[in-house]
Amino acid sequence: MFAINFCRSKRNVIASIQNKTFFEAIKNWIELLRTKEVEEFKYFTLDESLVRSFTIQQMDMLSALDKWFPTDDNFIGAYFEKQFSEELSSENQEMWSS
Repeated sequence: MFAINFCRSKRNVIASIQNKTFFEAIKNWIELLRTKEVEEFKYFTLDESLVRSFTIQQMDMLSALDKWFPTDDNFIGAYFEKQFSEELSSENQEMWSS
């Protein structure tokens, strides 16, 4: 939990994290929440600012570790925005709306 709170305040640092144990720790935290708080977990979502700090490669790594991640609403939204950032840019939105 400390690592996640620390990284929230250091968003720019998150993109540089390549250590697989960091992502395994997040996966283990999710598994713990799932087993200990089963009823409440169905309403759980990842912190939006944390998820938006990940790169697509990091998000792919999390997805490979646990199939729950690509079902999280904040994860899906952040992944979509990163995957289609060029198409979603304001310049292209103006071009597509013409």
